Amino acid sequence: MSGERAAAATAAEGHPPLVGRQEELSFLRSRWESAVRASRAHVVVLTGEAGIGKTRLAEELVSAVQDGATVIRARCPGYGALVGSRLALELRRQLELDGDDADRAAATLDEGEIWRVRRRIAELTTEQALLAVIDDAHNAAGADLEPLLSLAARLGDLPVLLLLSGRASPADWLSRVAGATTLRLDPLDENDCVELAGLFAGGDGLPPEIAVALAAQARGNPLHLRELLRLLRSSGSLQLSTGFELSDDRLPATLQAVLAARIDALPPDEKTVLQDVAVFSDGATAEEISALSGRPIRQSLDRLLESGLIREAENRYELTDPLLREVAYEQLPHAARAERHRRAASVATTTVGRARHLGLAARYTPDDQQLQDDAADELARAGIELLEVGRFREGSQLVHRALELGHDDSRTLLRLAQALNDAGPGGERSAELLARIDTCGDPTLEAEVLQARGNALRGTDLEQSASVLAEAAEAWERIGNPAKRAWTLANRGMSLFDLGRIADAAREHQTALEIFLGLGDRAGAAAAGQALALERPDDPRVPDWLAQGLELAEETGDLAKERNALIPLAWFRFLRTHLGDRRHTAETRRDGERLARVSNDMGDITFEVQAQCILAVLDRLEGDVTAATRKVARCRTLLGGLHEGSARQYSAVLFDAVDFIVRLAWDPAAGGCPTPADSPSPIAVVSDIIIIEALLLAGRFDEAQQQLEASALETFATASPFFSRMLAVVRGAVMICSGRLDADDAGLEEAREAALRFNAPPNAVAASAILAETYSRRGDVERARAALDAVGDDPGGFAGLLLLRARAACGEAGAGEQLAYMAQLLAAQGMTMVAATSA
Repeated sequence: MSGERAAAATAAEGHPPLVGRQEELSFLRSRWESAVRASRAHVVVLTGEAGIGKTRLAEELVSAVQDGATVIRARCPGYGALVGSRLALELRRQLELDGDDADRAAATLDEGEIWRVRRRIAELTTEQALLAVIDDAHNAAGADLEPLLSLAARLGDLPVLLLLSGRASPADWLSRVAGATTLRLDPLDENDCVELAGLFAGGDGLPPEIAVALAAQARGNPLHLRELLRLLRSSGSLQLSTGFELSDDRLPATLQAVLAARIDALPPDEKTVLQDVAVFSDGATAEEISALSGRPIRQSLDRLLESGLIREAENRYELTDPLLREVAYEQLPHAARAERHRRAASVATTTVGRARHLGLAARYTPDDQQLQDDAADELARAGIELLEVGRFREGSQLVHRALELGHDDSRTLLRLAQALNDAGPGGERSAELLARIDTCGDPTLEAEVLQARGNALRGTDLEQSASVLAEAAEAWERIGNPAKRAWTLANRGMSLFDLGRIADAAREHQTALEIFLGLGDRAGAAAAGQALALERPDDPRVPDWLAQGLELAEETGDLAKERNALIPLAWFRFLRTHLGDRRHTAETRRDGERLARVSNDMGDITFEVQAQCILAVLDRLEGDVTAATRKVARCRTLLGGLHEGSARQYSAVLFDAVDFIVRLAWDPAAGGCPTPADSPSPIAVVSDIIIIEALLLAGRFDEAQQQLEASALETFATASPFFSRMLAVVRGAVMICSGRLDADDAGLEEAREAALRFNAPPNAVAASAILAETYSRRGDVERARAALDAVGDDPGGFAGLLLLRARAACGEAGAGEQLAYMAQLLAAQGMTMVAATSA
């Protein structure tokens, strides 16, 4: 067969050469080549109406690069399918991360799986670049795409192109990828459409006037054009003799109408089987399809395969085009859909599969109360199963659907409320669920509800939260459940910590730790130890507690546990390192970035704000003011979605401080200094310290002194020996920069020794530098030299500036010039100013 005839034959079977899309293909190839050349990941969104050629263009890109690439493809199914699970399953399968995955519903892209996929992609891209194509992205809700986009964000230094293809409507998915490069496919022009019509018709030619008529009817949509030709052929309206003749039959006006007409033209048995297959969002086995039909289907399946309406892959059958599936499904009356979903539920192999089909059946027959009840029970059961393995988004989605159908079981309400508390939203949403629970005098259920209510209140009323949790702990003690009591004490400790009652919080966590250790509960002991890490940071056991907590969280794959392990770890390292440069802050950055990602995955605004604030302060103190500004902008956006309450209040206090230190880096004279917080909470204390550091870097020493005196730092320090020593450094820096020489020498000496025990070299250097400059300005050169001799390597950052000030004060050659250079580099010109001394 000649080349032209071969191309025409291929076109007639539905796979024509690419027509009219050369520019778009060149653009995609250029993005691919850029990803490969620069070893940088790119995300491209390919959008356009149904049938416009998105999948065809993606196939052409795959064909063009596949010899030198690893290619993975997945599709987002529609009609109530758990899209996130399908994407996770396909990624794991195609990346060969699983040997044998029997449970198709068990897949999820949680934080642990994202890192696992990232590591696998890193391995593969050492040999060749990777192209990932996700079709029908419009079927994905925002929550389905977030893990995929989170993965993409971690592929920045790898040669990867992620191509997301979908319709422009609904537009929610497009808003989630607003920062990606977007390529929109418009209809083909008339000439290209006429050429394509001839290719679809085959090698015998199509009269020009008929090609033009069909092109006009298809309005530049290739799938519409192809299906028009197929419909006309199958109905006999388009006959081949000496040429083609178009009958006077009225042509369907839309692509959907063409597909519907083609389905209607099928023999009844084939149409029934086609619609049965359409009921399954991710395809079905022959046995599952037969269960719906109730009769032999083999011959019908074979004919549908031959006609190109369905395809087979891995012993599962699905319709060849998502739009064809939509049309076939929409043709079914609601009662027929309900009956098919009911039968599909009876042969589903997973709890989630049964629940999904029963839920759809219930949607289409709202008057069948028994079905409503059965669906609600199954949805609740499946949702709880997912929640128990840490799949909050999908589990809560199914449980909420069960509640909509009238499910009102107390244990289900409680478990969803607990999941909401764990995931971060909690608050009023959790309280509403708990208020619906009738405990019927069950003391265990009453204690569970009290504990959950206390945790829900943490986001709105910390005092009330601590009070309710104390009541819950007493209830668990009366019941005789030490494990539950220990967890409740640990929960209460966190509320007390946020209130600034550090000693009380530490007592609760110490008691919980002792109970957990006595029970042999590793997870509980790790959680209590992690909390103590921020209440007694200089306890030598802290690093082990933090490492064990994160290790256990990673073992479970539970995002809430991972977030809870990262919170104290990120802050612990921040307190130890933030006065130094990147040599000291690398681990802090890693933990902060990871906390930001996990919190984002969970939709936990509070802790994403905290993580972004940690990273912004590190950027600013290291002189990367542009990066710090971007993180501040991210925090401002996040805070807009946080409801009023204590969680928003504390987040806003921290944000105001971080925003201020970044603004002063651009303009040292900027106004809007935040008012000192009236609460001695840890977040308020850290915020006040950041504000004082901002003023010192800007050379506004008198204001720094006023901020120190007006803050709650002194009050907070009395509740925590560690923070008392930390405050000695802050106070000393303010005093020496202000020219005051009456620093607390003993307090600074103690702070230096504590910092060394705490493994915080920048803090130790800062204390030594303040002492050295103080001694020098008092005229005690010998003690000043001794203080400097005790300093090891220059830690850079804020502590490095204090050290250079001290060396300049002691008359070291070149120290003044080096101070000026570093101050300019770090946008900290204020640190070169030397105030007149006073006693």
